Amino acid sequence: MRRSLLLLFLAIAAAQEEAPAPLGEAEGPRPHAVELRGGTILVGRLEPSAWKVKTAFGELMVPVTEIRRVRFGRRAQPERLALVEAAITDLASGNADRRDRARAMIAEEGAFALGSVRRAAKTADDPEVRRIASELLEKLEADEVEAFPDEDQIDTARFSVTGDVELTAFKVHVAELGALVVRRADVAYIRSSGPSRTQKLSIDGSHVWPNGWLDTKIKVEKGAKLRIAARGTIFFPNWGQAFTPDGNPNMGMIMAGMMTGTLAGRIGDKGQLFRIGTSYSGEANASGTLQLIIMMNAEGQPFEGQFEVVVGDDD
Repeated sequence: MRRSLLLLFLAIAAAQEEAPAPLGEAEGPRPHAVELRGGTILVGRLEPSAWKVKTAFGELMVPVTEIRRVRFGRRAQPERLALVEAAITDLASGNADRRDRARAMIAEEGAFALGSVRRAAKTADDPEVRRIASELLEKLEADEVEAFPDEDQIDTARFSVTGDVELTAFKVHVAELGALVVRRADVAYIRSSGPSRTQKLSIDGSHVWPNGWLDTKIKVEKGAKLRIAARGTIFFPNWGQAFTPDGNPNMGMIMAGMMTGTLAGRIGDKGQLFRIGTSYSGEANASGTLQLIIMMNAEGQPFEGQFEVVVGDDD
């Protein structure tokens, strides 16, 4: 759950005249957005410039310029985790006020408590704890809360690493305020920030189902927030029908749950098919290049026109 943002400072790099970098890859120094547990967001440059991560395979230094997202794990906050576990136990308390406080505390912790709530709903010895935990779990999942990992996790454009980030605090250089010291225990998440990047391309009637995939060469990283917009018309004379990216309702056919002629996509050669239409916004579920296709069996048929597509990310 998210509260209202109390503070928002945008530190946006000047727009570049060069061609945009592939989505999910760095295009130079980018500021980071640091959201605190109370809802405050600080945007600025992180310090130190490289973070040490102790992993099962040794220590790794990750430059902050490479960091796309950081989620601090629950194990590094044992006192906070202990409070959550105690609250779950109190769900079966004979004292109504204590039960209510426990519910409120767990709801307040949200994503941090999700792992404990999920486990209690399945394995708690007390049936009352299982019942209440199941109710809380349903609410958290309905809010699409992403559970905190047990270990620290850093995602970059090239790899993800889990382990122990060896710092208790760091600085965020905010343009209007200077260097602010932030305790890691106060952080909800960190992600890279900066100007949106977009790339434009076109797809014509030769790229149709099932073998006509257009590899856009746009690299997408798992977890990247994709925005895709499309417009235009493609006319197939043999059918006497024109199609927009949302398809053509006059055809009376559905392919893979989509109207015939709909613009669709996948990430990588074996990626899951998803509908794009005239507008798509979502989180990439895999890493690879974005591929596009028009959902209609029209291989080898003549056509006129094309769809104009704009692809960007919200990082």
